[in-house]
Amino acid sequence: MIKYYISTYHDPDKGHEIHKEDCRYMPDIKNRMYLGSFYNCQQAVRLAKLTFPNSEGCKFCMSGCNN
Repeated sequence: MIKYYISTYHDPDKGHEIHKEDCRYMPDIKNRMYLGSFYNCQQAVRLAKLTFPNSEGCKFCMSGCNN
């Protein structure tokens, strides 16, 4: 399972970005929240959208879940 984090900073163009634990574009620790461990990015996005409806996967570490 992979650990996922979400940026608590809302970018007007991107919304809240979700990142895998090893992403080189991971937000600073003050600007992220741990989502949990999931088997795939779709599960992480589904959970993130419950709290942050305007969220999507990082285009670098989660290309399969980036709109």
